[in-house]
Amino acid sequence: MRVSQIIRLPLSWSMAISIALLALSASASAQTSPNCANWAGVSGWKGNYNLSASGTGMIGTATVTVSYSSSADLSLTRPSPQPCPATTLEWASVLDAANAKGSVNYKLTASCPKGGTAQVYLNTSDVGSPGGSADLTVDLSKGSITFTPLLFAPGTATSIDCKGGKTSIPLPAFLFTPLPSQMPKFALPATPQTFSVQRPFQALDVLSSLTLTWTLTLNLTPDCEIPVAEITSPDGWYATQYQWKQTLVSGTGASFAGLNVTEVDAGGGDDTCWFLGSAVAAKTSLSGGTWTVASDNTWGDDVVGWGALLVVYYRQFGTLPCGFTLHQQMQIACYDGTKHDYGPVNTLEGLIGTNTVGSERAGHLASRRLF
Repeated sequence: MRVSQIIRLPLSWSMAISIALLALSASASAQTSPNCANWAGVSGWKGNYNLSASGTGMIGTATVTVSYSSSADLSLTRPSPQPCPATTLEWASVLDAANAKGSVNYKLTASCPKGGTAQVYLNTSDVGSPGGSADLTVDLSKGSITFTPLLFAPGTATSIDCKGGKTSIPLPAFLFTPLPSQMPKFALPATPQTFSVQRPFQALDVLSSLTLTWTLTLNLTPDCEIPVAEITSPDGWYATQYQWKQTLVSGTGASFAGLNVTEVDAGGGDDTCWFLGSAVAAKTSLSGGTWTVASDNTWGDDVVGWGALLVVYYRQFGTLPCGFTLHQQMQIACYDGTKHDYGPVNTLEGLIGTNTVGSERAGHLASRRLF
């Protein structure tokens, strides 16, 4: 109440196709960043992406046409709490047949020495085996955010030689999204928020060695963790009212910095100071205060009690002792604007005694003598 895992697949294309799988891990260095606490408080992201590419080029004297598409619903999570300070923060998920779709089609056409053409086709649409991953990286030092989908699947290569003979070869898994180093970087917003972009970009197709025009469409909304508890601590008197400071408690060590908490009425209240004919309205509801959580997960002050003028008024015209009792439910607003209740309902009390005033919040009581 107020006063008033990243996977890289280097591939080569020739008349014989070889495929290798290289797994890389990302690490974060510990350097201070002013935005770290806000971003570290994001527990995950939900949304979807679509990535497509097409192009035509020459490999020697052969003509190659390429088309790709992949898409998936996303539920990115952080592998563990990401404490600050940090330079990079990361969220990832595994893509499988249940939430990923994709296809790739190649056609290579080469002239035969005695006329006619020979052709090689490569295609797949079975992205569920073995699947892939998606990764979102926030680089605080560079002020950038990068999304990297890595989708790979087995395929089939079919060749038709100059005499019309046809041969099909099953292929092991190959990547059909760009390498992580070639994904576009986007400007990092000042605070976590719904992130929607559509970006064309140029990137190498590692199978054909052609540079293709890709288009990434990405929609993500951050999730926030809900506090498991709130600790109320004394923070001193403000005349006849007391200031209470709160610390939000995370079950995983997350930061809530930058998020807003709001009080809502939870059952109305009672005011025994009010009397028939009083010039002051009965205090039976909350003011609906909103506070921003600080970098140390504290918020406040929540000022509870009677203002000095009202203390004087009720001492002069009312019947003492008296006071008000209110019921407060705290809510936290996540980055997408949704509000969530957290913690139990708090009892707030403001008391006026014959020569004292008192303040109570969530079972914590402060009182002082007036004279």
